[in-house]
Amino acid sequence: MTLLEPSRPETRPPSRPDPALPHRFTWEEVEALVASGALGEARAELIEGEVFLMPEEGFLHVDCVRVLQRWLLANLAPLGLEVCIREPVHLPDGSVTIPDLSVFPAGTTAREMRADRAELLIEVADATERRDRDLKLPRYAAAGVGEVWLVSAPARAVTRHRAPIDGAWSFVQRHGPGEAIAPHCAPDRAFDPAALPSAE
Repeated sequence: MTLLEPSRPETRPPSRPDPALPHRFTWEEVEALVASGALGEARAELIEGEVFLMPEEGFLHVDCVRVLQRWLLANLAPLGLEVCIREPVHLPDGSVTIPDLSVFPAGTTAREMRADRAELLIEVADATERRDRDLKLPRYAAAGVGEVWLVSAPARAVTRHRAPIDGAWSFVQRHGPGEAIAPHCAPDRAFDPAALPSAE
């Protein structure tokens, strides 16, 4: 009779991340990179673990944001809504975007700026219009944002996206100069894209 020694569990060295796989960042890591100066002066957004550096804004983009900012502060802030300028908005999948302007219920803190609480997000686009439309707008719909305005600075037009259903916008409408648009959170306060500055 042969006695067999009890088998011992196989020991393996701890697994290490595959260096060939891309690293998926967290917002805390992005904030640390910004604080360290590793990203220079650029603002950064995080979309599904990937860091996107926001391009330098041209004069037209800045002027459009200023016009919209003044309109929001004059028309929506008096209603008790919180108007935020280029502040991070957190999405359920861990992504963090920085829309040009956002509107939240009164008293919303930075920690509470979740996409599903937003009354209105505004993205002003010139060179970034395709990226905003194809990359960010679907994620806003999936996150349950009630309304997003995509402002085309060169065209002086606002495309309104509302009422997401199953991760897709159920209402999309483009407004040009002379075609006033009122946000769902303030239906009696209309904005005319004619107020946007001309590219000329």
